[in-house]
Amino acid sequence: MAIWISIGKVADLYGVTAQTIRNWKDEGEFKVTRTRGKHRGYSKEEIEKKIRIGA
Repeated sequence: MAIWISIGKVADLYGVTAQTIRNWKDEGEFKVTRTRGKHRGYSKEEIEKKIRIGA
């Protein structure tokens, strides 16, 4: 089962704003899903992999 993290947490990990993460998502940098509560969820595995490779 995938673990999803919030846009705010992703922004904190990258040191950018939530809007920057939304822009990157729109450019295809991240895949996003919507939770039952209609919040954006980002795959923890994908985020960690991108951080490791310096993306």
